Amino acid sequence: MSDTLAGRLAFGVALLVVFLPILMGGAAVADAGVFGASAEEDASDSIIFGLISMLAGAIMLSGLLLSRSSPRLGLAVLAVGVVGISAFWYWMFVITIPVGAALLVVTYLRGRGAGWPHGTGAA
Repeated sequence: MSDTLAGRLAFGVALLVVFLPILMGGAAVADAGVFGASAEEDASDSIIFGLISMLAGAIMLSGLLLSRSSPRLGLAVLAVGVVGISAFWYWMFVITIPVGAALLVVTYLRGRGAGWPHGTGAA
């Protein structure tokens, strides 16, 4: 799939999507550092939210990038990230579950483009 223009476009959009929690988490951590001096509890909550969001985004990014060289591992890592961000951002289930499913489809098709499950890309 990734050899076609549509496949490259889908992979690019998937990359943008997985960078969203990383950027939102970074903004939450930065916000806690700038505005957190007056409200100690709010600052720690923002830092925890930011770090967990960045971790889940990094896990999803890793899974997406692994999807070509090791499709089975890439799918598993991405699934862990998707479940993690969906559970952590529970108020956004309506968005995180369909977007996560779309990311898993892109990762699966990217692995199939590498010849998985029968070709050299099998893990």
